[in-house]
Amino acid sequence: MEKELKPASATVIVIIFVAILFAAAATTVDAPSGSMGNMQGTDTGTDMQSGIPSGKDSMVPYTNEEFGIAFEYPSSLSIKEEGTPVQNPAELSLTFTKSIPRNPDGPQEIPGEGPNKILIEIKNNIDNKSIEEIAQSESTWNVAMTPLIKTEIGGMEAYEFYWSGLYEGRTVIIQQNGKIYSLSVDWLSTDDQLIRDFVMILNSLKV
Repeated sequence: MEKELKPASATVIVIIFVAILFAAAATTVDAPSGSMGNMQGTDTGTDMQSGIPSGKDSMVPYTNEEFGIAFEYPSSLSIKEEGTPVQNPAELSLTFTKSIPRNPDGPQEIPGEGPNKILIEIKNNIDNKSIEEIAQSESTWNVAMTPLIKTEIGGMEAYEFYWSGLYEGRTVIIQQNGKIYSLSVDWLSTDDQLIRDFVMILNSLKV
């Protein structure tokens, strides 16, 4: 009897051993699958709509009651304000350019030099010009790529056109409260952050 039991016992041991191996293999295969799923759902912490990484920039409010305009602009931009209300017609020009650090170790900044900028011009519409006449008076109208396009900015009726000369650009015109508001941006590349900065200014604009 003992000689017949030994082969049976060995067979049982082999079966148990094989079962353990299969169980271990199944565990090893499932683990990477779960890890890949977690990697695909990783949050980068970047605001893709604004193009500004979270916590890297902030918005600065601008208000001018004399010209009836308010908006916010990214703190990475330097602003230059020109013009006075005593001009006839009264005009105001705001130019935004990227700031360049004065030195790597200091927070101070100086206005960046270069062609790319955001320009906001405001003037009284004393001649009661039509939107078409206003657009045609823009220096960039001569290199316009599109006709005037009716749009809406902050619930207000607006018109815009795209142009291409030495640089590519977009101009938005709003006629409100007897004033003409012309907002433009130009760029060298369509992935320029300045384009997204311009959109953020438009989204916060109040006149």
